[in-house]
Amino acid sequence: MKNTVKLILLALVLQSAFSAKAQEIDINYGYQFGTKFSGDSDYLSIDAGNQLGVSFGWSFSDNTVAQITYNRHSSALLI
Repeated sequence: MKNTVKLILLALVLQSAFSAKAQEIDINYGYQFGTKFSGDSDYLSIDAGNQLGVSFGWSFSDNTVAQITYNRHSSALLI
């Protein structure tokens, strides 16, 4: 059952991708420098780290667009 659903979803994605007017792939990368914000008695600290993202987009008409985005952030906020 699960394989059938996956196969149907894959077929729909491929069919919609080929019927789109325009397609785009965007890749982005960024770097967060570590910093520390001091308050009255506490502080916030952000570790240094990078950010990587990729987006897939399809334009079907002037008013219809579909986009899938994945972002990965490796920096952490410490309180």
